[in-house]
Amino acid sequence: MVIPHVASDEKFQDSAFNPSTFGETLDAIIRLQERKYAQQKVPIILPFLADGILALGGLKTEGIFRIPGDADSVSELKLRIDRGYYTTDGVNDPHVLASLMKLWLRELCDPLVPEEMYNECITSSKDASACVQIIERLPTINRRVVLFVISFLQLFLEEKVQCLTKMTPANLALVMAPNLLRCNSDSVSVVFTNAQ
Repeated sequence: MVIPHVASDEKFQDSAFNPSTFGETLDAIIRLQERKYAQQKVPIILPFLADGILALGGLKTEGIFRIPGDADSVSELKLRIDRGYYTTDGVNDPHVLASLMKLWLRELCDPLVPEEMYNECITSSKDASACVQIIERLPTINRRVVLFVISFLQLFLEEKVQCLTKMTPANLALVMAPNLLRCNSDSVSVVFTNAQ
């Protein structure tokens, strides 16, 4: 006989009353936060994590977005947020928040950039005006989230910040693109080539 673990059982019971912020559609997440955060045009988790990364010195942290945060700390913060507690109490490593931001983006039910636009994104990646046109064609909430993420990541592109973080534009693109776009190929070589 298998006895369920108490923590997972509690999470299951909570999920019936508190839908997750992770693994949902953007529309569901926005509906979920409408009562508490009606003025927010993007899911509240994004400014929460972005502010936390900055507050914990993310602009001076080597390998930010590349080096993973402690897995237990990431899981604990994810559970806390799913229960509606947006607090970084006990978190002192910006890698934890950066990892959770990437995880949230990656776990969205649907990718920010729809699969039917994937190939166009890959072929247009070096053409700034084509990229802007693609972003303009995204559904409104997707566009807002993509623009929020891009605006936030631009803070890390200042030369003095790059010197400290060792994260060049190419490095940031390599670690962030898979969280915004999803390649439907099972071939590791295709995924890696497209990430370049």
